[in-house]
Amino acid sequence: MKRPKFKYPGDSATEKFLRRHRCPTPFPVVRMRFLGEIASLDFGASPAKTVESFWDGDLPVFEREQEASNFFNTMMGLWNRMARHQEGVLVKLTKPKKLRDWDDVIAAMQMRSAEIRDGFLAGFGETSDEQLPPALQEAIHGLKELAGRFDAAAERIQGPQRDEDGQSLDDYRQVIEARTKEIETLLTVVVRATKELRRLGIAAMDEVDDEPFLH
Repeated sequence: MKRPKFKYPGDSATEKFLRRHRCPTPFPVVRMRFLGEIASLDFGASPAKTVESFWDGDLPVFEREQEASNFFNTMMGLWNRMARHQEGVLVKLTKPKKLRDWDDVIAAMQMRSAEIRDGFLAGFGETSDEQLPPALQEAIHGLKELAGRFDAAAERIQGPQRDEDGQSLDDYRQVIEARTKEIETLLTVVVRATKELRRLGIAAMDEVDDEPFLH
């Protein structure tokens, strides 16, 4: 069945839309949590519940039906935008603002960690290693490890260790760029792998050849 078409207004307009509705969840996390649920192996996952989670379970109240309709259309437009990654579109993370100083670098690292942990993994849900083929296990563990690295680096450069490790601002810019590419690759692997698993049926997991997921 084809997904209903909802016009996507673009990242900038959607981010402003979320701010206008006082969404406590940052836009980069919103889009990654949607992607996590799209990739989830939990067949009971619900886009409506995910949308509610962006507002901590307390959705905005609308006085007019048109406002509610616009809200629904915008959120589903973003959902469909993220669902394109199941069709072969490579996953791309939100670009951080220009990294002019240490505060910008810290914020970018914290955003990357949040995109992984509060975004994608929160939407994907908890799974045990026994439920996943090895390639998918490795990708999930890799994402968790990268989130931890960003957390550790952000904490380190906020203290005196920043001057002790000999790394410059430009060094950290390069780290963010390189790690971002790693995250995007792992996310693409997970989305493609879980789509194939759903196609084959969860019961067939043990029979899946891992190699195709990595191409």
